[in-house]
Amino acid sequence: MDTSGTVKAGEEGDTIPLATNPGKLSRPRFESFHLVLGIGGMVSKLSELEKLRADENNLSIPFLVYVYVPFLREDPSFYFTGGWEMAVSGGRTSFKALFLYQNRYKILMGLGFGRSWFSYESDDLIIDVSQSYPLLAIGRNLDPQRVDLLLTVPIASSLQTTFEGTSYHIRPAGIQLSLLVSLRE
Repeated sequence: MDTSGTVKAGEEGDTIPLATNPGKLSRPRFESFHLVLGIGGMVSKLSELEKLRADENNLSIPFLVYVYVPFLREDPSFYFTGGWEMAVSGGRTSFKALFLYQNRYKILMGLGFGRSWFSYESDDLIIDVSQSYPLLAIGRNLDPQRVDLLLTVPIASSLQTTFEGTSYHIRPAGIQLSLLVSLRE
């Protein structure tokens, strides 16, 4: 080993460490799976529950915990993301899984599937439903490999039931706009 601190080939396992970076050149980055946190706004179709005197709003604010798995992280890129969403108020929970493609203009497009659960309970009424559906997604990468804005659209029809001679249509799966923030360094 010489006095500059670098290792020459043939010494200490034939490895050459990266030298100091005085010119601030970009270093290679290696990406692996990691967690993503987010917050969103979702519009469901629950307004017909007012006929049953259920106090439910069509708008909910879910918190998201996703996992991110890269397949191809170049320009363009392809990856998987998915996980759980829980609304701040009300009994709304969802699971989503998406395969996303990002082009060189940082536009995201993808397909996936989801499942949503909705529960409501009062003194007179108990509602417990779930719905599975395919998903379309479109979005924009705001900060490379860090922050995404994503719109998910469920391809799902309304659920229908008849209660005491009245027909009700609800859709717990709704259009959602989410801000996703990566937890990787």
